[in-house]
Amino acid sequence: MKKIKICFVTQQYGVNRSGIGTYSTNLINNLSNDSFKKTVICPDDSVFKKEKNICIYRVKKSRIDITHGSWFSLSYEFAKLLKKLEKKGKFDIIHFTDARESLFYNLCRKKNSTKVIGTMNDYYFASASLNPFYYKRFYRDWIKRWAYYNFVNFMERISLPRLDYVITNTDYIGNIMNKVYKISKNKLRTIYYGINLNRIKKLKKIKQSGKRILFVGGNYQRKGLPTIIKAVPLIEKSIPDIKVYVIGKDPNENKLKDLCRKYNVLDKFEFLGLQEYEKTLSYFQRSDIFAMPSLIEGFGIVFLEAMVSKIPCIGGNVGGTKELIKNSINGFVVDPGDYNKFAEYTLGLINNNKLRKKIIKQGEKTAEFYTIKRMCLETIKVYKRLLDKCN
Repeated sequence: MKKIKICFVTQQYGVNRSGIGTYSTNLINNLSNDSFKKTVICPDDSVFKKEKNICIYRVKKSRIDITHGSWFSLSYEFAKLLKKLEKKGKFDIIHFTDARESLFYNLCRKKNSTKVIGTMNDYYFASASLNPFYYKRFYRDWIKRWAYYNFVNFMERISLPRLDYVITNTDYIGNIMNKVYKISKNKLRTIYYGINLNRIKKLKKIKQSGKRILFVGGNYQRKGLPTIIKAVPLIEKSIPDIKVYVIGKDPNENKLKDLCRKYNVLDKFEFLGLQEYEKTLSYFQRSDIFAMPSLIEGFGIVFLEAMVSKIPCIGGNVGGTKELIKNSINGFVVDPGDYNKFAEYTLGLINNNKLRKKIIKQGEKTAEFYTIKRMCLETIKVYKRLLDKCN
């Protein structure tokens, strides 16, 4: 059987700085070497263990690109390298694991060229509001964020409809792609993330004195950290030794620390910065609750990691999170900015042991569905469907 020649283009390979890194690495490394001839294009700062039968090409990552993940300049570098590689031999499929990074390649694509797939991991920019005062309600950098979100929205409108197929990690994102960018439902397929369940299950629980909330995210404001900050004064009335671990990197960290000072809770927060994946997993094992009450969220692979780690989750009642967390069944969700409800759920999970055990048990059951094997099998179906149309 002839192998399918596939080129993965990704901003993160072998690293787990975000869900994209986990998704990309799990997908690439677990597709059968017997069925696929795999090429990976990634930035020059990627760190990974060399896998057999995977050809790696690196592009230089710009130091001056202000877009998140440097996606804009990476898109340009990816397009340049792809054109060179295609002159040497044609791929059957090119798969951008973050669809927006297909921008420059899509702009210069010719008809009847290699089939191109993009994965949409979020819908933040598709849902961008034209009203700048919407952002003022939630964000301290609201003017900059309004301008950036609408810039990316414009770029995605140009690029994404040119893809041959779009994979989304939730139905919610797929519906947004169809409604906002007019991408046909025939070109859309939901494939939920998969994670290495056994890798997390092997870790042992770490006992801590006091009660611990864990927050993991690279965009503090969008991921709902202000909601947690505002809730802590309410929580500490009943639980004086409450502590919040914050893992991630955000240029607005000092502004969030100022917000902690405003509510007189800075001593309750431990800002840990970016952590290696294994270190992050260890914090799941030493925490009592995982919280990411996002204002907007595509999926949230960290919720799965929390569920497998046997800690209950509190998320935002938004986007793809609602497909993963069913309120009062396998976790809790709060409306954007509702710190009173967040405090109520937190106290309930800590003080009501019966409720806590129920949520943890249902969370474990939920996570069992999200395997890497299922994700790979469903992705292969997309590849074959696309290639069958070509023949």
